[in-house]
Amino acid sequence: MISNYFIASIILVFAPNLYGQSDFSLTSMSWEVNNEIRTALVHLPKLKKKVDAPLVFVWHGHGGKSQGAVRQFQIHKEWPKAIVVYPQGLPTPGKLTDPEGLRSGWNSGGPAETNRDLQFFDVMLEDLISQGIVDIEMVYSTGHSNGGGFTYNLLVERGKQLAAIAPSSSASSRHRGRAFPKIPIFHLAGRNDRLVKMEWQQATITYLQRLYDCGSPKQWGGRSDCTEYSSEAGNTLVTYVHDGTHKMPTDAGELIAQFFQEHAEALLLRRSPAEELNIDSSHNRDDLSGVPALYELRTYTAAEGKLEALESRFRKHTLGLFERHGIKNIAYWKPLDIPNTLVYLVGHRDRDSARKSWRLFGKDPEWRSVFRKSRIEGPLVVNIESVFLQLTDYSPLP
Repeated sequence: MISNYFIASIILVFAPNLYGQSDFSLTSMSWEVNNEIRTALVHLPKLKKKVDAPLVFVWHGHGGKSQGAVRQFQIHKEWPKAIVVYPQGLPTPGKLTDPEGLRSGWNSGGPAETNRDLQFFDVMLEDLISQGIVDIEMVYSTGHSNGGGFTYNLLVERGKQLAAIAPSSSASSRHRGRAFPKIPIFHLAGRNDRLVKMEWQQATITYLQRLYDCGSPKQWGGRSDCTEYSSEAGNTLVTYVHDGTHKMPTDAGELIAQFFQEHAEALLLRRSPAEELNIDSSHNRDDLSGVPALYELRTYTAAEGKLEALESRFRKHTLGLFERHGIKNIAYWKPLDIPNTLVYLVGHRDRDSARKSWRLFGKDPEWRSVFRKSRIEGPLVVNIESVFLQLTDYSPLP
């Protein structure tokens, strides 16, 4: 069960431009997760009111510290408009080094339900989103060595919440065969890495090339050591294979930030100007009647003992807020054989409309107030799964 979390004081200063500038200062933040205090150093850009920022998680290597990741990656300096989180790991056994678990690290495997670091990620992400400062379509993860392995673990276990990842000096053999979203990946590898051997990393790269249906390679970023593999389906894999060892190159943070920024800029170009100017929440209210063109099946896993409170929040607030923002309520269920679970079906006009509705719902001041009050004693939800569905021509109407 995830206990309630505690956050250090945060001051957001509204700036005159879109995301604002930064003095590169970092804020120490802390949360209580499973009766343990977890910490991170966080860069918070100065935000204009009602504007969301990209969010980047940066995971240090085994035996490292968040301060070391700050110096190593410097993502907050390369991308000052983004919220950048440098979490601190706990003593963790290392597969290649430190089997006794005397040094800090990340749990890159094992059951997701009991993985303390996945729960740490969940709590940090939920808290920052609840403050109304995160663009939920621009959540990124990077990490070096053990942190890169944990980034691959996030891809498999939390991939639907991520926009792109950039693992460094890591391999992902334990995750092969697992399903995950084909989000953009930037993989950094050293030809002379004696810890996470290049042959292991090459096996991961080859697996991803096959999985992503990659075509002919081309140069990326105007660099001969960076190669982009893309597919007709739009899948993107970029590799930065350098001549170094296990240590990250000094320009790695710059290139990682560039990769993430390219994704963010492409996403902004696809959004309509009206949406970026806080499109009116009635954008598809007229489409709530009749049969939706697109369905969304969502499964919520409630924290232990919180299902009743979650249902109360839906009953009293969420259903009405969904309708306000163009999300059609269709049906809600509780599985008989799966405890602490709520499953529900909603309808949308199309994928673009669904994306706009969820963004507007998340920004709604009433929802933010209800959300914060409902989780005074801890988050109600520990995991969310979403699947979009299209009705077949032979199906009876739901």
